[in-house]
Amino acid sequence: MNTLVNEELLKQIVDQVIVECAAQTLSSAEAEGGKKEIPIEASARHVHLCQKDVEALFGAGHQLTPVRELSQPGQFLCEERVTVIDPKGTFEKVAVLGPARPESQVEISRTDARQLGVNAPLKESGDIAGSPGIFLYSSVDNKQGMVQLHKGVIIARNHIHMTTADALRLGVKDKQEVDVRVETDRLMTFHRVLVRVNDRFSLAMHIDFDEANAVATEMQFAQVLKDGLVVDYIGALTIVRQLREKLEARLQVSPEKAAIAMPSNTPESVCKTHRYVVMDKVSVSLRQHIGASSQPVVSVGDRVVKGQLIGATPEGQLGSMIHASMDGQVVEVNERQVVIVRG
Repeated sequence: MNTLVNEELLKQIVDQVIVECAAQTLSSAEAEGGKKEIPIEASARHVHLCQKDVEALFGAGHQLTPVRELSQPGQFLCEERVTVIDPKGTFEKVAVLGPARPESQVEISRTDARQLGVNAPLKESGDIAGSPGIFLYSSVDNKQGMVQLHKGVIIARNHIHMTTADALRLGVKDKQEVDVRVETDRLMTFHRVLVRVNDRFSLAMHIDFDEANAVATEMQFAQVLKDGLVVDYIGALTIVRQLREKLEARLQVSPEKAAIAMPSNTPESVCKTHRYVVMDKVSVSLRQHIGASSQPVVSVGDRVVKGQLIGATPEGQLGSMIHASMDGQVVEVNERQVVIVRG
């Protein structure tokens, strides 16, 4: 008897029973009006490479070079780029995502498929059986590489990543198909969205750019995060403002809700910083360099304008007069800072 195999089998059975029981319980809660919200992320065209193809494109022994982490733990955007070539079309500087996979695949949208002239099927990511092939090309430091994929070009099905705990809370199970209502100003329901459950995942629904455009989203690549931390706060705020302004121009209305996707086990302090960015919130310190801390002259709920005095130097002491850096509403005041939300 193989004890390890039996223990693993027992664990799978227990997990399945737990998910089945939770699904029944939480489905009842949903029927009573419970609302279950999931962050949505839009995926641009990208490539996953097996190690053999990594070396064929970039040289023997080459390892993919991480640039920044993605929302899914362990996944990262690579420094490497490739050109996707088909007889009817070409895409240059296509992103490569790591780490290396057992088989290479190219994930594109329906619009991309038409431009390339390839009949890409709608499939779950990783399922490339029966899909068409394509050429991949790279040129780095006067060194060229070419790979012909005989299969691997797909349009990835929209899907939801979640942990076992998320599945229990939401009342769903792995491989289940669900309907997802997207509550933007262009209300839409995605049907038969695939649920993918794994404790290595972080809760997020993934759609492609065709689907994102249909529900009115905006996206921009940037290097304002490092290892999950906001390293360029002003840059992050600027990008969020720019994306919001683009949406407002397209929709002629102002978005009222926003969501962020964070890897599991992210500290609350990190999550708070990300929420400040999304909410367009600034924290103004009442202590500036040397001297005494300023005393707040505003209260929670006050509306302020850019340049307005919000902290004054104590009488008879050396310090700084503190002013609001943007228009908005005061949402927090303490001896260290004044927090303002734009609006």
